[in-house]
Amino acid sequence: VNASICFALAKEHQVEQCYLIEEASYPVDEAASKNSLVYRQREAGRYFLCATLPSAPDTTQDDDSRVVGFVCATRCNHFTEESMSTHSPAGRYLAIHSVVVEEKHRRRGYATAMLTEYVQRVLEDETQARSSDLTAPLDAIVLLAKSHLLGFYVRCGFSVLRPSAVVHGKDLWYDLELRISKKSRQRTFVASGRLKRSPEEARPFLLQHRKWMHTLRESGVRITFGSQTKASNNLDPAARDDVLFLLLTANARSEANSLAMQSPLVTSDCIDWELNEWVSEIGTVEVL
Repeated sequence: VNASICFALAKEHQVEQCYLIEEASYPVDEAASKNSLVYRQREAGRYFLCATLPSAPDTTQDDDSRVVGFVCATRCNHFTEESMSTHSPAGRYLAIHSVVVEEKHRRRGYATAMLTEYVQRVLEDETQARSSDLTAPLDAIVLLAKSHLLGFYVRCGFSVLRPSAVVHGKDLWYDLELRISKKSRQRTFVASGRLKRSPEEARPFLLQHRKWMHTLRESGVRITFGSQTKASNNLDPAARDDVLFLLLTANARSEANSLAMQSPLVTSDCIDWELNEWVSEIGTVEVL
C-alpha cells in the first residue's frame, strides 16, 4: 500500500469527487445518486471515510489531496432497502452502502486498507461511547455484496449470512455482517453502602439478595457481591459494620443504576447504594 495514502472523514467539497468515483464504478441501477451522497455526508458524516493521495502539482483542488476511494454508511434499525435510504442516528445497525476505489488505483491494497481502517474507527467509537450515555450502541456493521466479493469481505472480518432479500439492480446479493461485541463496550460499575438496619432485621433480606444475585448470574448478567471487612473470622456481613459492594457491568450508568435498585436490600430499605463507575488506569477489572 502506498505510504502516502491517508484516511479522513469526508469534507463537503469532497462529495463531488466521491460521486464521480461512484458513478464510474457501479452500474446505473446500483450507483448512489449525488443527492444520496450529499445526504450521507451531511447526516452521517462520522460514517463517511475518504482515502486520499497527494494531488499532482499541476492540478487544482480545494486542498492538496485527491480522493481515490471512500466508504460510507448510515444507521438503521432494520436492514432493508427502504431503511438504507435514511439515517437513524440511534439505529442498531451500521449499513455500509459503498466501498469503492477509483479504477486506476485498484489492486494495490487500498480497498483492504480503507475498509480495515473504517472498521477500526467504528470499533474505537464504540469503545469511547462507553464513557457517555448519549450514544446508542451498535449491534453490527452490515452490508450487501455480490458473490465475487465475498472473499474480500470475509478477509476484512465480515461473515456471510445468506442470499439477501434486498433487490438492488439485476444481480443476486448476499447479506454480510460484522458483529460488535457487547462485552467490548460494557463499562464496570461499583455500588457501595452500609446496612441501615440491625443484623436481625437485615439478615432475611440478605438471603433474598443472594437469591436475586444467583438468578441474575444464571441469566448471564455479569455481577458479583461482597464486602470490605476487618473481621475475617465472621462471615456474616449483617453482624458487622462492613461496606458492601456490588460490582456489575452495563452499557450505561442508567442501566447499571436500574439494575442495582432492584436488589432486595434496596427495596427493603436496608441499604442506599452509592453508584460509581470504575475507570482503570493500570490493568483491568473483569466481572465474571
